[in-house]
Amino acid sequence: MGGLNEIYRLSNRRSNYSQSEIAQNVNLHIDDPGHFERIVDWVLKPLKIDPREVKNMYPHQVCTGMNFNILSPGDWIKPHVDYNKTKLNILLKGNPEHCIHFINENETWDYLSPAILDVSKLHTVQKIETLKVPRVMLQIFLSEDFSHYRKL
Repeated sequence: MGGLNEIYRLSNRRSNYSQSEIAQNVNLHIDDPGHFERIVDWVLKPLKIDPREVKNMYPHQVCTGMNFNILSPGDWIKPHVDYNKTKLNILLKGNPEHCIHFINENETWDYLSPAILDVSKLHTVQKIETLKVPRVMLQIFLSEDFSHYRKL
């Protein structure tokens, strides 16, 4: 994770995300093409994911399709469904107890390993009220349906 932490440290375009019906947190954008390519080499190529499938579908945010999501104490995420149906998440910093919880399936992803997630399902962050230190996660937005990635 050392290389990803360095990219996190060097990324500097922040956007505060605040929508009363969804969440309040910060996204740190990966704008440097060299950083994007390193993540492709380190993460996507070993998983055989085509980098052309990296695309953020959210209409109000300009980004490369990758960012660091920072959830700090006092931030929150309500149950929601993402614009992209699929996302690859890698926890860089934080406590695994603040995991993603899929509401209707009563399933969680514990952050102990990178995961491709079906975020078209209603989900939230578990135990968010006990967050004491920032949780930093690399998010890679994928353009294909979750079923496309099940073969990986």
